[in-house]
Amino acid sequence: MAVTSLSPSRYRFIDEEGNNPADLGTYRWADNFHEGIACVRKDSNSRYVVIDRNGDEIQGLTNLLHPARCCSGLVNVNFATVNYNLSGVGESSQYAYYADKTGRRIESKKNKFCETFPFSQGRAFVSHSKSGPYYLIDEKFEKVSPFSLDSLNDLSFRSGFAMVSRNDKTMIINTDCKPIYYWKPGDQDAKIIDDLFHIISGGEDIWLTKKGTRVRFGKQGK
Repeated sequence: MAVTSLSPSRYRFIDEEGNNPADLGTYRWADNFHEGIACVRKDSNSRYVVIDRNGDEIQGLTNLLHPARCCSGLVNVNFATVNYNLSGVGESSQYAYYADKTGRRIESKKNKFCETFPFSQGRAFVSHSKSGPYYLIDEKFEKVSPFSLDSLNDLSFRSGFAMVSRNDKTMIINTDCKPIYYWKPGDQDAKIIDDLFHIISGGEDIWLTKKGTRVRFGKQGK
């Protein structure tokens, strides 16, 4: 089952034959199904919820601040609450963790964050405060980042690469959080092909592996 766009603000799911299951309806926003569940947003005034293939909302995965996605049985869950003082002034706060596909929080003392993002290739970005800094963790919630990141251009890894920023420098990192390339003014045509990172820098074609090793090809190129 896949999600298709009817308009910039109207989405629905279709099955293998192109039909829309009646129980799923249409949404303001929708993500594809991952491991049997999908995140949707009903309208512009509502928050995100996670549904199963029958269109039923999953308890514990509703009223989410950010979109959620399941990977390796782990779902990133983000909530926001408003606490009021004696004067009636409200102050918002965020909390986040990872849950299983049933919405149950994974038991771990380390599974406590301010913001979480979907896992990808065994890694996920998290933060312990609003707007960063961000860190990379593994599926046991152990930190694998040797340093913090100021901002995330990519919220998950694609074929082992992600674009992030630190100290006003944009760079490409691998799943070990190792920088393999630093962005330069004028760089263009960044893409990933066959598990290799490619970019044109200074008029030169550059191909890099996940370890940062440069790959050179003959005159015909890749």
